[in-house]
Amino acid sequence: MSDRQKKVDRYLRAANIGTAAAIAFPFLHIAMGTVFLGYEDGDDLIIPALLFLAAITYLIAETYSIFYVFLRRKTDEFTLAMFHSGTTYAFFAAILWLVLGGYVEIFIDGMVAGEAYEAAKADGVNLNEIEQVESTDIIGRFAASVILAAFFIGFQIKRIRG
Repeated sequence: MSDRQKKVDRYLRAANIGTAAAIAFPFLHIAMGTVFLGYEDGDDLIIPALLFLAAITYLIAETYSIFYVFLRRKTDEFTLAMFHSGTTYAFFAAILWLVLGGYVEIFIDGMVAGEAYEAAKADGVNLNEIEQVESTDIIGRFAASVILAAFFIGFQIKRIRG
């Protein structure tokens, strides 16, 4: 195997690691939210410790992948084309996320408020006494992960299509 082919193989391996990390992020985020929101003093620490280890592994994998793919994008013409395809997808994802992310945020806040309203109504709570909770910043919280996922999706689509 030539040195050039070895470089391309490492490049594609780094892209696969980044794609796997981008896919794993939503599951990791949901798992961490589920575990840490229900965590009480005296609970076993093994699950939070494993989730913390998974989060560190995610950060290392994503960072390695981004830097390796960026720094080695000119290995040959095809790797450069894959990089350009990924950046195009990421750019359009950023624009769409900034435009449509507000609607996603309103939808999620509405779902949460509806569930809280139904629970309060079922418990017999006076609905005038319920305080309004600040909305979550979904646009800012998930912008980087949406853009990274779009980059790696565009990258892999170009890789598959040739």
